[in-house]
Amino acid sequence: NLYGGLGLVFIPWGMHTDNLEKTIIRNVVGHDNYFSGEQDLGSWPDDPFYGESQSYTYNFNEGDYSVIQDIYLYNNVFVHNSMYLGCDLAPDNVATASNFIVDCANICSSEFLNNSFERDIYYDSEASYLIGLSYWTSILNGGETSYIVRSTKLKNTIISNNEVEVNDYAALVKGDATLYQGLYLKKGVYTFESYLKTNDGTSKIFVGKSLLKEHVYEDNKVEILKSVRLFSSNGYSKASITFEISEDGVYALGFIHEGEGSLSFDDSTIKPYDELTPILNTIREKLAEIDLINLDLYTDESCARLNQLKEDLLDALNVQDLNISDCNNVIDSVDSVLSSLELKKEDTTSSTSIETESSTDVTVTKTDIITTKEDVTSSNINKPSESEFSKSTDNNTKKKKGCKNSISVIPVVSISLSISLFIIYKKKREY
Repeated sequence: NLYGGLGLVFIPWGMHTDNLEKTIIRNVVGHDNYFSGEQDLGSWPDDPFYGESQSYTYNFNEGDYSVIQDIYLYNNVFVHNSMYLGCDLAPDNVATASNFIVDCANICSSEFLNNSFERDIYYDSEASYLIGLSYWTSILNGGETSYIVRSTKLKNTIISNNEVEVNDYAALVKGDATLYQGLYLKKGVYTFESYLKTNDGTSKIFVGKSLLKEHVYEDNKVEILKSVRLFSSNGYSKASITFEISEDGVYALGFIHEGEGSLSFDDSTIKPYDELTPILNTIREKLAEIDLINLDLYTDESCARLNQLKEDLLDALNVQDLNISDCNNVIDSVDSVLSSLELKKEDTTSSTSIETESSTDVTVTKTDIITTKEDVTSSNINKPSESEFSKSTDNNTKKKKGCKNSISVIPVVSISLSISLFIIYKKKREY
C-alpha cells in the first residue's frame, strides 16, 4: 500500500549515475496477474536522492526519473483501470516510457524520447554524463548498435542554469542490425523525419508494428509495415517517411542496416500530417457514399448524386495536389457510368414508340462497365480502410414493367487505396 495503494508500481530512481543506460527499467514481461489499488498501475517518478529533493523538502514534483522501456503486460486484470506513470500525490509529475505495450491502456510516449542522444544535465559537473541509446530498442542479427560523437555544442544546465559544453552524439547502427523506438500513435497520417549519414550496405527508414513479447528471453519483435531505402551520403541529410495507420497502438519507428558499413542518425521527430488526414477522411466518406447508391436502376436522383460525389472527390484531391491513381481511376469509372447511363437513356427513348400513360413493357440489355485497377501497392503495409464496390452483371435480358425510361445498368468499380500513394511529392527528399 504505497501512498494510497498502487497495484503495480515503477520506481525509476538512479538519476545520479553518469550513464543512464546503467539504471534502465527494461525488458519486463507480466501476465495473468490481478492488480487492484486506488491506482492499478503507477509510478514514483521523483528520485529523492537526486536534484533538489536531496537538499530540500521532498514533494514528489521534481520530475527527475530514469528510463522505462520495453515493458510487455498482457492477460492481466486491472480492477479500476486507473493507469499512468505517476501517483495521485503529484498528478502532474508523470514519467515517460517507450515501447510500453499493455493490453488495456496507453502508457507509452507518443513523441520521441532521447531523440538527440544528449542527456539533460542538472549541474555543471555533469557535462560528460551520458544517456546513450536509452529509450531505443535494438534487434541484432550479427551487427551492433551504439553511439558516436558528431561534434560539441553548448547546453544549459537545469538547476545551476549555466551554459556548458557537451558532446553532440548520434546513434550508430553497424552491420546487420535494427534500432527503433516504440511510440503510441492514434490512427492517422504521420511523417517521421531524422538526419542520417550512411555508407556501404543497405540502409532503410521504416515504420512497423511493435509486437508483444510473451517471455523475457525472447527477442524484441517488429512487423515491418513500410520502409524506404536510403542512399549513401557524405554528411547528415534529412530522411523521412510519410505513412498512415488504421488503428491505435504502439508502433516502431527507426532504421535498418544490412551488410557491410553503417548508418548514423540524429534528431528524430514524429508529427501528424494534419493537412492530409481530413482529406483522406473526406475521400473515404465519398467512396462509402458511392457504394450506397443504387445503380441497378437509373434515376435522375442517383445520376445527380453520383456526379456530385465525383466532383467532391476531385475537390478533395486538388487541395493538396495528391497523386492518388486509384482515386483518379474511380473518377474515370464514374464518368464511364454516367456516360453509359445517358447513352442508354437516349437510345431507349429514340427506339421506343410514343408511350401512353398506361404501363408499357420495356426490354433492355444490361451493360457492364468495368474499370481496370492499377497495381499500386508497394509493401506489406497497414492500408487505409478500403472501399470496394461492385455489381455483378449478366447477359440475360429482363423486363421492367411500369417504369418509364427505366434502364438496368450494373457498374463494377474497384478501389484500393494504398498507403504508399499518400506520400506528398511536393518536396524532393534530401538523401
